[in-house]
Amino acid sequence: YVDVVNLHYVNNSDWNKIFNPDGVFDLAKSLVEEGKARSIGLSTHSIEIVKKVAEIPEINSIMYQTSMANHQYSERNKAFQMCAENGKSIVAMKVFAKGKLLQNRRKVKIAGYITGGKPLTTRIPDSITSAKCIHYSLSQPCVATVVPGVSSFEELKDCINYVNASEKERNYEYELEELYQNKIID
Repeated sequence: YVDVVNLHYVNNSDWNKIFNPDGVFDLAKSLVEEGKARSIGLSTHSIEIVKKVAEIPEINSIMYQTSMANHQYSERNKAFQMCAENGKSIVAMKVFAKGKLLQNRRKVKIAGYITGGKPLTTRIPDSITSAKCIHYSLSQPCVATVVPGVSSFEELKDCINYVNASEKERNYEYELEELYQNKIID
């Protein structure tokens, strides 16, 4: 068996073919019923999909971008509240906003598909670290785990070292405030 059968990268145009009778969702449910999978998950970049899935009892987890870069996205916060009310867990992806949040002291533009909403142009505070980004994501409602994504062995070691970081090294409040104070209106 597998722990999670994941409906990967679901978008609005795929919704009907996935959730229609005899679609992929029915296949996933049958795999759970047969004991070949323990649960059903779904990944998406669409907040509308997160809201719809929050109300589907058979889906247990939703992978969605969750980072400091979308902290002020009110629709994300509403959707996560719906997930909490319905017992869903969030698997946080794009924790570093595809590496943009780790580009200290640089002006960056973070695309809307990474934030889950509107693009964000800002200057990255020099004190942001991977531990602070990971801790931010893990601190959000319903987030059960993170899949940070790395591009080097050093980045992987840095992520693993999160477990050894002190509370002070994990505290992201200053950086979160700075990120939005440094926001640049295009």
